Amino acid sequence: MIVIIILIKINILILVPNEAPHLMLHSVNATHITVSWNRESCLSRNGPDRYYNVRYYETGSTQVLETTNVNICNTIFTTAELNPVSSYMFSVTYVNTIGSGPSVSLMASTLGFSSKLNVRTVGCHR
Repeated sequence: MIVIIILIKINILILVPNEAPHLMLHSVNATHITVSWNRESCLSRNGPDRYYNVRYYETGSTQVLETTNVNICNTIFTTAELNPVSSYMFSVTYVNTIGSGPSVSLMASTLGFSSKLNVRTVGCHR
């Protein structure tokens, strides 16, 4: 009996991920802003996702106030203590084993001390 073993090599192309989809303002009050985004499949066509990189800074400044990596199962981020009635720029980047995708940005402002706003959709810009 002759046994023939055929080895097939399958190349899976893993690319840098797409941008984090649909960055939105989720809620805001005087000292906190929460942003959220839609999550793509863990095994999207651009390879396995690892995390989202979130960073933000006060507009008019180049100093990043916080940079954090968010687990791929989470699609929401809430800031630490912010200044009331101030504007902040948020940037979310989708990162996989190959590298970083393009950043998606959103500007949001904190409210006065007596206000709270829950929002579902706010436009974003790139």
